[in-house]
Amino acid sequence: MRKNRTYLVVCTALLGLVLVLSGCGASPSVQASASILVSPTPEPTEVIETLEPQPTEGPDPVATEYALAALTTPTAAPARYAPTSRPTLDTLRTLEDHAQRPTVPPPPDRVNGLPVDSFVVMNSAVLDHVREIYAKGQTLGRNPQAFSKAGDSTIESPYFLGRFDSSPYNLGDYRYLQTVIDHFKGSYGRKSMAVRIGQHSWTLLNPAWADKQQCNADETPLACELRQNNPSILILRLGANDSGVAKLFEKNMRAVVEYAIEQGVIPVLSTKPDQRQGTEQVNDILRKIATDYKIPLWDFARVSETVPGRGLGPDGVHLTGFYQHDYTLPQALQRGHSVQNLTALIVLDKIWQVLERR
Repeated sequence: MRKNRTYLVVCTALLGLVLVLSGCGASPSVQASASILVSPTPEPTEVIETLEPQPTEGPDPVATEYALAALTTPTAAPARYAPTSRPTLDTLRTLEDHAQRPTVPPPPDRVNGLPVDSFVVMNSAVLDHVREIYAKGQTLGRNPQAFSKAGDSTIESPYFLGRFDSSPYNLGDYRYLQTVIDHFKGSYGRKSMAVRIGQHSWTLLNPAWADKQQCNADETPLACELRQNNPSILILRLGANDSGVAKLFEKNMRAVVEYAIEQGVIPVLSTKPDQRQGTEQVNDILRKIATDYKIPLWDFARVSETVPGRGLGPDGVHLTGFYQHDYTLPQALQRGHSVQNLTALIVLDKIWQVLERR
């Protein structure tokens, strides 16, 4: 029994030696033999959770797109312009034709809301007759750049148009009228031999009323003016002093119109702004004469209705003044003389357009 026990101890020691040697690099065959000889009871071990490999976060797709674009898109080289030849005249004309021109507002077609055609009355028959009179005047040597005034104190110089031969003035929105001012330069401020205070329709053709220092013997005021100024256009304003003589007024005005036409001068009849007692029929007579003779009518009476107090001063006959003649100011269109002067320019411009066929 003791021998057996000694043998078992020896065998156990040998087996332990074998196991130690197998852990130090024994051959697989030895390890296998050892495992067969000794089968120790396995001790419970800790279960370690195995993690599945997770995919890592990839690159930002937007950043990748920009990066690829930067790699694949070549950097554009600076543009180089080869010197070209000078443009031809035809090329310049083509460019000019297609160039965008600045928008220019059309000239005003109204004064105080009143259409120009309502106070500058010239139908097709009048236009034809105006050209006919003008042509006759040219054969007589009339000056196409001169006009005359004939009438009473309501168109006396310098209040009537005189400023346009001097300065200052500002036409404002009516600046297009500067061309007609330039065309008739010298006629605006001229003192007419046919304008005077208290003028009547019958005195215009009466030699007794002519300026003895300026006019020839037996020469009427109108004839004297036409001789001295040699105009192609005559602006007529009469009637304020012809009270209570409607028939005589009409007879005299017809004689004045016929004389002007005979002399190759275009007569322009103007209605008066006042409503003086005894002259109520005057404006209707003037409108009728203008229609009968197919001559221009400047219907200033209609314009005066758009001005406070008809543009008249305290005496009810003469117009209120506006020294500045600045048509950018609102009051310019609220005063008698400034509105009268503006509309007279418009009348002259309209007639000039007909004569120049503009």
